[in-house]
Amino acid sequence: MKKILNILSVITLVIILFLVGTYLYLTNFGKNEIYFGPRNSKMEIPITYTIGAGWNHQDDLIIDNFSVKIVRSNLSMRNNKSLISYTIKGQIKFARHYEASIKKVHISERLNKDSTQCFDRIIELMPIVKIQYNGKVNESGIKHFEFTNEYIVTSGHWGVNNIKIICGNNKKDIKFRQKK
Repeated sequence: MKKILNILSVITLVIILFLVGTYLYLTNFGKNEIYFGPRNSKMEIPITYTIGAGWNHQDDLIIDNFSVKIVRSNLSMRNNKSLISYTIKGQIKFARHYEASIKKVHISERLNKDSTQCFDRIIELMPIVKIQYNGKVNESGIKHFEFTNEYIVTSGHWGVNNIKIICGNNKKDIKFRQKK
């Protein structure tokens, strides 16, 4: 009886070691996700998906530079999410006795129904300007801003997913490949 228990213990230990080794091999020692999507996105400026009150000063916003990069895209049969990072640089005009800042970033994501264009989805980013009274500011001027946020993008179908990202007059195209 003792001999059978020892054999079962050894077999169980070998199976556990095999499973752990397989997991570490498939995930490059934990660096890649195989069953789950990317980590949660990091944000300097909060995101909103709805249009609310207080969008009166959007004409004072100028987007100087916009860049997008893919942080993590390990698309597979079990994972359809990729992590991108976007950086927006610009400036806000403000009047005397007021301060300007970026309150939130509005994100609008939609499918492209126009088959003549070679992208599947459109993501629009719009920084929302916040102007508030400050009696200590004695002159009008321009405030420069720069921030970087991350955003999780879901692939829409198998194969190549072309996505156009728009911020102001700036447009960037990114591609993801969803594998089976």
